[in-house]
Amino acid sequence: MMSKKEVDITVYGATSFVAKHVIRYLVEAAAQKDHPPKSFVVALGGRSKTKLEALQKKFAAGNEAATKMFAPIVFVADGNDLEGLKKIAQKSKVVLNCAGPYSKYSSNVVAACAEHGADYVDFTGETNWVAEMRLKYSAMAKKSGARIVSLCGYDSIPSDLALFAAVQALRGKAPNAKIESGTIYHQAMGGANGGTIHTALDMPVDLKRDVFKTTTAGTKQTLRKVPFLMGDPLQLTHPQTVRHNPDFEATRNRYALSEWLNQLLNFHSEFSYGVSIPMFMSPINMKVLHASSIALKYGPNFKVRERFLPCGFVWTRVLGIMGFIPAICMQLVLFATIALLKMPYLGKAIADFLTPPGSGVPDSISALGTTAVYATVTSDVKDLSGKVDRGYAYLSFKGDAGNWTTAQCICESAFCLIFDKDSLPKRSEDGFGTPAEIFGDVLIKRFKETKVRPVDVQINVRTDVNKNEMKVYINDM
Repeated sequence: MMSKKEVDITVYGATSFVAKHVIRYLVEAAAQKDHPPKSFVVALGGRSKTKLEALQKKFAAGNEAATKMFAPIVFVADGNDLEGLKKIAQKSKVVLNCAGPYSKYSSNVVAACAEHGADYVDFTGETNWVAEMRLKYSAMAKKSGARIVSLCGYDSIPSDLALFAAVQALRGKAPNAKIESGTIYHQAMGGANGGTIHTALDMPVDLKRDVFKTTTAGTKQTLRKVPFLMGDPLQLTHPQTVRHNPDFEATRNRYALSEWLNQLLNFHSEFSYGVSIPMFMSPINMKVLHASSIALKYGPNFKVRERFLPCGFVWTRVLGIMGFIPAICMQLVLFATIALLKMPYLGKAIADFLTPPGSGVPDSISALGTTAVYATVTSDVKDLSGKVDRGYAYLSFKGDAGNWTTAQCICESAFCLIFDKDSLPKRSEDGFGTPAEIFGDVLIKRFKETKVRPVDVQINVRTDVNKNEMKVYINDM
């Protein structure tokens, strides 16, 4: 039998499609001499002992680093086996959860970690479920000392960390600047895994709750001042101190409006008035950004947009205003695809045929993919001159968003909890929080220093600039 917390990381749901990319990244990290700074032990967990042992054997074959990394046992427990999951939490410092859809398979995983003080990371995009977990297990995690951090994949670490880095940089150089707004631009090339598509199709949309609110007494429903776009903008904030605090109602309405306005086409001066469309995951990512902005006090009137550049950073600037043609075309294709996949019966049948659960992007395509995010934050206008202060941050990852980038983001998050725990920001009140809130500068530092897959991290600040300046302040752009 293994002693308590002898396993550094347990990869739960280890036989899932994305999990193989996670395990591969861990193996590559174990082979590095200086990143992470010392050895670590990894166990695999899931429903089938036979499959888990075969997977471990496959990765360990002829690989000395992997052989040393893997624990001598595997953990067998399905999502309904709470006692089995508790044993995993008791033995593990960090549970890295790959078992989705998370609302279907992973609620007990969070419960076990919250009870037994195991730190927890996942790459879900199911914000309704994340909010439910915080509501249910907030008190338990607070007591045990666990850190519970969801949305640690492409959704939403690149957006969350880039915005955080830009804010921190601006605060460092212009501490008196009143930060007013932020914009995040994405460039990505790759495909979507079957599990991701099916999770998106199964995500609940509560139109009644989005449009109507219930009075405190629970006896009457009234129209919301600003309807929600796919859920409460504050759903990932602390349940008592923020989400259900009436003092934050104006903030909720401001964030809800910003989510709706984010759905429009935008023209951007810094890209020579090139055109962007709403980032397709913005209804998810913006919930994270809102929670970070409140927890980390970005500003009392702060608002954010999350955009996608169909032509990429360079060609958006080259095409300028003519970029509206590919932008509109891509937007129409996205609308048509979503409408088709949301059709009763037919949509699921098409998804099952084209991208069945467990399928995914081939490794060769994942390796050729690109993922980059550029964030800017702007202060309010100082005087009649129209000058502002502005912070910038750029993160560029090797590989596609859904597999390579997601694996790197969640693995480095787990390393923060193992190797850098003493350097992390002060733990949130209940241990739950966003990646920027829980990991902060520590994760940015890991991205800068990683030797596994180097991440291009660039951060810049400029003061007293024109609000509508036509320049991107990042190298090679």
